[in-house]
Order: sequence, then structure tokens, then C-alpha cells
Amino acid sequence: MKLLVITCWCGGQPFADMTTAMLSDLQNSITEWGGEMMLSVVRQGVPKGTVLRYTLFEDEVVELESNAGFAVGMNWAFMMGMERLVEGATPDAVLCLNNDILMPNKDWLQILVDELQDDAICCPTTNYTSVTEQRATKPVDKDPFFHGVTPGLCWLMPWPVVEAITGHLGKGKLFAEDLGSRAWGEDNYTAGIVRTKVRKAPFKIVPRAWIHHLGAKTSSLIPAAEKMKAHGEAQRRMKRERFS
Repeated sequence: MKLLVITCWCGGQPFADMTTAMLSDLQNSITEWGGEMMLSVVRQGVPKGTVLRYTLFEDEVVELESNAGFAVGMNWAFMMGMERLVEGATPDAVLCLNNDILMPNKDWLQILVDELQDDAICCPTTNYTSVTEQRATKPVDKDPFFHGVTPGLCWLMPWPVVEAITGHLGKGKLFAEDLGSRAWGEDNYTAGIVRTKVRKAPFKIVPRAWIHHLGAKTSSLIPAAEKMKAHGEAQRRMKRERFS
């Protein structure tokens, strides 16, 4: 199996160090899994002198001059990752990761990959999430279950789901870039696409896979009013487009 892993980050040195810690844990998880992976990282509006201690992978880091937000950053990471693949090749799945997470249990990725299916986005449980059913303080030996939505902090998306999303948003786009925010609403809108185009409860939450979320640290860089505006726009657009 081949994974394309995408992430983006912004902010000063503390955020660079946080991203480095996430990538270090990811390297351990990839080694534990043993599959093929391509990583694509976008850094946005990073102040001069900020250093990402990034020696774990040889893949390119794309830099944007300003912080254009989560959707733009993740879409750029996706597009650049796809461009570096052999022409005509596609990954089996795309793993979208926030930069403010840690993976203390190295087997979480292997567990998620084992649960992958064509019509669902696999997600681990985590300590910090708006979805009560996804919340946990450690891995739990329970069967996976399906849910209508989860935050986009860690989504393992099989290629048929990726195609459903890009078929709606356009080539190279996994998240809507025009909701009026840089951090909120974009994952809700994408979830609406998947619920409408793929299945009503498309998120497969896997309790045996667990990651630690640092509490939306990157989102804290975005003003609250901007986030709430985008959240409302995402809800209104889903209603207009008759998303489930």
C-alpha cells in the first residue's frame, strides 16, 4: 500500500518545534507499519529565523509567503504530493494530519490501515475533539464504529473517497478555500461532501488507534470571529447544496 501524507503549519519557533515532534512520531509510525509513504508539507507565513528541524524525510517542503489557512495549505500539500508521483500513479490513500498532534503509540497507523475500506474515512480516537464518541484518553480494545462527522485532525482517506471530494471541489482540492476562514469550517464542508457522495456515516472511528491532540494550538492563531464566520458559512452552503 502507498500513502500520501499531507500536513501544513504556520507560526513561529514553538509551532516549528511542535511540527517537528509530530513528524518524528510519524516516522516511528511509518517504520512500525512498513508500507510505502510520500510526505508533502506546506509551511505558511513562517517568520524569519524560524527553523523546522526537518531531517526525517527527503520529500519537499513547500513554502507560502503568508498564512492562507488550513484549506489552502492542505490543498497545496495534496497537489504538490500528487505532482511528485510517477505520472498516472495514484496513492491507495491520503492521510491528512494536523501538525498539533502526537502519536505515542507507534502501532496506531498500522491499526488504521488494517481497517481501511473504499467507502469510509478512518480516524483514530483522541483526547481533544468536539465529537464525544471519538474522545478517549488511551487506546481501547473495542470494534470500530461509524459516525457522521469528525474533525479533520487525522483522516485516512481511501482513494475512492478522495475522488468523490475532488469531483465536487475540483482537481487538487480536498477542502473549500472560500469559506472566509483560515482554520474552521473547511473540514465540516468536506465531511458534508462525503456524507452526500459516499455514505451517510462515512467516518470509521477506530478505538484501538489513538493519538494525542495538543488542543488546537495552530487554530489558536486565527481570531475567533473569523472561525465562527466560516463555520456558519460552511453550514449555510451545505444547506443550499442539500448536503446530508
